[in-house]
Amino acid sequence: MDYSTVKEYIESLDIKQLESMRRIISPVALRKYVKVFLKENGRVYEAPIWFYISSRNDHVIVPRLYCSCKHFIIRVMSEKQSLGCIHLIGQRLAEEKSLYRVVEMEPREYVDAIYEVLRYGRSRVIRKILYSSKSRE
Repeated sequence: MDYSTVKEYIESLDIKQLESMRRIISPVALRKYVKVFLKENGRVYEAPIWFYISSRNDHVIVPRLYCSCKHFIIRVMSEKQSLGCIHLIGQRLAEEKSLYRVVEMEPREYVDAIYEVLRYGRSRVIRKILYSSKSRE
């Protein structure tokens, strides 16, 4: 499966149908998706990578293209059995409905958070920011 196929699939999904799917709407309603804004040299700009934060594992999400979850890696990219994962679909719905958390990070924190998620499955950096005053929900 290539990324253009995944993008087409995610963008083709009907938002109204997704809203009725409990497995998709529940994490969105709980605001488990995190949009990042980077602070650098007095400027603040939107980062291209989002995060999905849960009680067990976190995931790195490139909207409509990539998720670091096992389902995406195995079923979408390796075995080509699926066109996307629940996290990519949920991220799209969260973005459409503005049901996500927003954090501001320094570029170094952002890189560290991505590394932690990919290496350890969870990010202390993100949790620290989410539960401090840097989060603007």
